[in-house]
Amino acid sequence: MVCGYTTYMDLAREFLEGKELVTTLMTRELERCRIALERAEAGETTAMICSGDAGVYGMAGPILQMAEEFPEVEIEVVPGPSAVIAALAVSGLPTSRFSFEGFLSTTRKNRLAHLEEI
Repeated sequence: MVCGYTTYMDLAREFLEGKELVTTLMTRELERCRIALERAEAGETTAMICSGDAGVYGMAGPILQMAEEFPEVEIEVVPGPSAVIAALAVSGLPTSRFSFEGFLSTTRKNRLAHLEEI
C-alpha cells in the first residue's frame, strides 16, 4: 500500500502500477501517517510519498513521532533530493564542488555574520 497526498499520488501514479493507493487531501497529514502505521501494524508493507526537504515539510517527523504508538512497526526514512540540489542542477552554476552551509537568517545582522564566517 502506498499512501500520500492526492496531488502527489496522481503525479506518481504511473510508477505505482499494481499498488493499492490510499490518498487524502491537503492538511490531512496526520491522518495519512495513522493510516500507514495501522496498515503496517496489520502486517502490510506500506510506503508514504510526500514532498519537501526532510525535516522541513517532509513527513518523517510526524510519522516517527506517531510511530511511538506503534512499537512493532519498523520505519525506514528514504529522503529524496533536496530542493537545494535541484536548484543547483538547473542554475547553470558549476556543480563539481558544492557545500550547503545552512539557511541564512532572516535578520540582516545574523545573515551578514554568517556570510562573513563562511
